Amino acid sequence: MTDILHALYEGSKDPEDETQVITIADLRKSGPNLHDFMRFAKWEGQPVKTPVLQYVVQNGVFWVKLSDHERQRTFSTECNGILAGIKAIENHIVQGAISNMWRPWNIPGKNGSKGKKRS
Repeated sequence: MTDILHALYEGSKDPEDETQVITIADLRKSGPNLHDFMRFAKWEGQPVKTPVLQYVVQNGVFWVKLSDHERQRTFSTECNGILAGIKAIENHIVQGAISNMWRPWNIPGKNGSKGKKRS
């Protein structure tokens, strides 16, 4: 499976019909590449699971997280607010660094494994 985010940045092309594709003005302004990644529900004619952008406050630290459900991975950045997190993610996309910074999901039973039992 091709990396949709990488392909969008490297060879961005508009979909044939954008009437059904949502546009989020603030996200488009602050993170245009992230915006494109977030809004497409189809890639090369095939349906894909759309990513999730969320914020979390954990142990007094503010995080913005991008979850790529299609490839089962998450990228998190510690920041001072949502806009700062969006800009940080956009910066990693533009630099091409995000492809090495994803954290894969640990899913029990994936690839035939039983997963770890906790004691």
